[in-house]
Amino acid sequence: MGVKGLTAFIDDNPVLLQDYKLHDCKVILDGNNFIHFVYNKYSTTFQYDGDYFNYCKKIQQLFSNFKLCNIQAYVIFDGGYEVSDSKLRTLKERAAKRIKQAVNQNSLLPILASKAFLETLDKLHIPHVTCDFEADEEIAILANQWNCQVISNDSDFFVYRLKAGFLPLNYVDFRPIEIKHKYHYLATQKYHFNHYKQILDNFHPEMIPLLATVLGNDFIKQDTFMAFTEKFEKPKHKIRYATKTVSKITAIINHFDQFKTFSEGRAAITKDFDNIGGIASLQNVIDTSIKCYTKINSAKTYLTEYFDSVLQYSSISRKDYFGQPFPEFLIKGLFDGSISPHIQNMAILHRIILPCQKEDLNQPSSHKISTRIRQVIYGILFQSVSQQNKQKDELGKKTKVTRHTHVEEIDRIRKGIASVFVDPRINFIEYGKLPTVMEISQMSHSSRRELVLKSLGVTEGFLSHFHSSSHFLIAVLNYWVYYSEVSKQEIESLILTILILKIKTLINDTRSETTTSNLISAHHSVITKFYYMCLCIQDFILSLVNRHIIDIDEILGSLTFSELVEINLDLSEGDRQQTIPDRILHLYSEYQSCFLFTSLLNQLLQSPLNEPNLWEIYDGQYVYYFNNCLMQRQSVYYSGVDMLTIMEKHPKLLILYKSITNTLIAGADSRPNKRKKSNRKSATVARINYIIVLSLLCIFIIATIVLIYYQLVPNLFI
Repeated sequence: MGVKGLTAFIDDNPVLLQDYKLHDCKVILDGNNFIHFVYNKYSTTFQYDGDYFNYCKKIQQLFSNFKLCNIQAYVIFDGGYEVSDSKLRTLKERAAKRIKQAVNQNSLLPILASKAFLETLDKLHIPHVTCDFEADEEIAILANQWNCQVISNDSDFFVYRLKAGFLPLNYVDFRPIEIKHKYHYLATQKYHFNHYKQILDNFHPEMIPLLATVLGNDFIKQDTFMAFTEKFEKPKHKIRYATKTVSKITAIINHFDQFKTFSEGRAAITKDFDNIGGIASLQNVIDTSIKCYTKINSAKTYLTEYFDSVLQYSSISRKDYFGQPFPEFLIKGLFDGSISPHIQNMAILHRIILPCQKEDLNQPSSHKISTRIRQVIYGILFQSVSQQNKQKDELGKKTKVTRHTHVEEIDRIRKGIASVFVDPRINFIEYGKLPTVMEISQMSHSSRRELVLKSLGVTEGFLSHFHSSSHFLIAVLNYWVYYSEVSKQEIESLILTILILKIKTLINDTRSETTTSNLISAHHSVITKFYYMCLCIQDFILSLVNRHIIDIDEILGSLTFSELVEINLDLSEGDRQQTIPDRILHLYSEYQSCFLFTSLLNQLLQSPLNEPNLWEIYDGQYVYYFNNCLMQRQSVYYSGVDMLTIMEKHPKLLILYKSITNTLIAGADSRPNKRKKSNRKSATVARINYIIVLSLLCIFIIATIVLIYYQLVPNLFI
């Protein structure tokens, strides 16, 4: 949720915020807020869609700072959309806003940022949980039970009566400060509802939820209470330098200062609606909104049991769109984050909002390429007993397309959003009849794996060239190469990115483990780690290259630690490509969509394929850099020095990424539909070229005849 204008009011009244040293305590982080905050504040490459490597590094650094200050952080995420659709309007507005951000080339959170964030938390062993729906209430209840602060940028936490107070994210300095070798702390500004006493003598904290209600939030339109709030549009005593919104809120608070109880305040609001009727309905809206903010004082939350590892998942009931219960593995996965809330939305609401990316807005949505994968997910979720019976009854009949028969996808259409109803694939020729959700746990690992691969159109024969640890990555790459119009250059750029990120990760791990005052031990650790790193790289190369093509031992034998460090490319500001062709931008957005929905299918089937850490296999900054290098290399005048120049010192390492590229292209082209598609495309191009040449020839002949005519005719009369 969010209260319109309340954050601006707090910013304009610094007395409501007091200096606070955060250390030696528990703290609750609003996960969804934190995901956006870290990416927007610390990512410096907004023109690239997916700066995941630097993003994950910054997350690790921030949580290391928490640890240094002896702060135990608990991260809580929002779950799926509300079943009542009370926030559907707000969700659609946010989806439309993303498109505007894409149009204006503004900062836009990449669609895999949440996945990268969760993977980093798991690596750091940070406790986290995903709630059923909106997390704000659960966060507030838990904070009061633990008597600890909440860190967020959500203005709703200015409204909840949090005993220990609220720390706005924008007022937290994440750089640890040391106090005389005793302890470290983070300098913050703390908000507490009792701070209002320093502004108003008689203002009662219970009026704050009423203020939030009349201002409007995610559940109440801003103009609902216009008949009341319009009286304060022009305050009698306008605050100097304050905005119109802040002045209005100040005037409303001063007005509420005269009321001693909530009932008095509510009566004062509703009396302005006497002449338009509907007072009883309006009072109900107010009471419902107030309850959302105040019930935290008496309500309990299941989060305490979850973090104490005593939560009984069998006692939790969730049902899908058709009223069928969720299996326990699905409930548990939704809690611990191993299954995305997207799956919950698909199952319960038969609706998903596909987030716009940085892409070519003149083309169809970048999510169109992954429709086939989503249809398989929908097919599994639709396979409930009641739905199967209904489909038998409706077989052969024309039925109205609704969420009862299809899944509603709210997606980008040019520069707007629209609903598209997608039919689920109950069965398909490559696999057969899909399992129900309840049957997934009974399936063997090989059957679940087969379903993922068949959904992507990838064969075990093709994957046999690669190590099992990279099968997920290779399967996604193969699907992307097959269904997109990607060129060899774009494939090579992505493979180079994977290699450099693997090397960077290994070297960073090496450096972090060799920081010791004992130089001899450090040197020994470097040598040992280098040997281990060679084994890791060997395993990675084995996982990506046909062993009959590349001699792995020979490649590793030619590399030294210093050479690896030399290859470890760090892009400077001057190396960053500022303008990205729309076609290339769109292709990599399509790749991220393929990756996202393959991950969702894999999660639903209890992860038969091991998924790689995102920061090790994709980063937009490097992908576009390599694209630029490969493009510049096509020029006969190019004489620059780039990573490829460095790699050329190690020919077999250069052969490595070429072999991966060629294997992927060969694997995609070996699929029959791809060849037919290519032939059709070639035939179409040939026909077009034939018509163009024929037209030009006709024009040339006509022009020649006309020219000859005008030269000969005058001579006839001489």
